[in-house]
Amino acid sequence: MVAVQQVAYSSFGDEQNRAMRNQKCLRKFAQDALERRTVLYDHAPLAGLVPDGVLRFTMLRRPRPRLVSHIKDWRRFPERQIETFPPQKREAATRVQTQSVSEFISYILSTSSPVRLFFDNYMVRAIAENRIGHLAQDTENAEMLLPIAMDVLSKEFEIVGILEQEEQTRRRLAKLMNWVAPFDLPRLNQTTEDSALSVEIKEAAPMLAKATEHDERLYQHALHLFETRIATR
Repeated sequence: MVAVQQVAYSSFGDEQNRAMRNQKCLRKFAQDALERRTVLYDHAPLAGLVPDGVLRFTMLRRPRPRLVSHIKDWRRFPERQIETFPPQKREAATRVQTQSVSEFISYILSTSSPVRLFFDNYMVRAIAENRIGHLAQDTENAEMLLPIAMDVLSKEFEIVGILEQEEQTRRRLAKLMNWVAPFDLPRLNQTTEDSALSVEIKEAAPMLAKATEHDERLYQHALHLFETRIATR
């Protein structure tokens, strides 16, 4: 049996997450966790901190649909949950539910709130964080992080998967791990089409493009890695 442990890393601002921003704490967390478990999956930036011999993999998704999906997720937060958030996250969660997509992204791109991390070229920041820690969150211009994120994908992940090629990604992982070839899996987190939101997305196209500009370049790099590594193995 494989034990899988997921550790919450989304409610920034509390004591636990301040500790998780410390590289020494993260390294100890990764080593302790993997001593007790076969598989670990998390949002924490652990790729450069895990012990030798651990296979590291990640998956990227097309940036604009990922951002729209994330906005949909935040619009589903119930009011009672929003009330428990730290102040800056609470403000963003309220805005995402009361503003148009264009208005909300405009706010995100102009704010110094740490919430910006989740919506402004998030993939670049999340991948770069594996190399430079919390500096990836604190850097305002994500373009500065793009070369770091590209290098991390190239050197610190044995598998760079693509969500739009999920089946091929799973088969490659199974082959490397000497697992039985994976079967088709049901999709559990699909959202339905929303005609009103479709209009918002169309109107917000320029803002969405700006908020995913560097993620798009990282995604193209990930596609290149995905295709070339499959071709050579």
